[in-house]
Amino acid sequence: MVTVADLLAVDGLALRALGGPTGTALRWVATSELDDPTPFLEGGELLLTTGLRVAGATAPGGGDWPGWVAGLARAGVAAVGFGVGLGHREVPAGLVAAGHELGVGVLEVPPPTPFIAISRAVADLLQRGEQAADTAALQTVRELTREAGGAAAAPRVLRRLAAAVGGVAWLL
Repeated sequence: MVTVADLLAVDGLALRALGGPTGTALRWVATSELDDPTPFLEGGELLLTTGLRVAGATAPGGGDWPGWVAGLARAGVAAVGFGVGLGHREVPAGLVAAGHELGVGVLEVPPPTPFIAISRAVADLLQRGEQAADTAALQTVRELTREAGGAAAAPRVLRRLAAAVGGVAWLL
């Protein structure tokens, strides 16, 4: 599982967590400037935006960030990566507060960090996670095969299988 915290640890991105959880699982990255991007999301995304089109985002007081984040929370968005330097000099305080209140992480994306670099980093992290899972599965198969040889193999295989699945295995 790749988390927001894993992404924050990637060298060179200079992302900064401002509010909300960082242990949330990331499934992918989406970029949108829509007032309501939720019809195009599946959940688990890091939503990247510069906030240019969010209703009232440039108005004094910061717009309807609580309503916007509430929609993202219902859609299962893991976090919002807010690019500063184009439409906003800093991440709006209303967005940070709404993210904290509604359990959606809020990250600051500094001007020199391109959104595509963040997408690549998440893809790399996901690929490494899949490779690690494949390696662990192959190791488990090897161990089960080794335990299956010789006399009284069934108890050894059951113990190894139970350990592999983190539960109990029975031979019926």
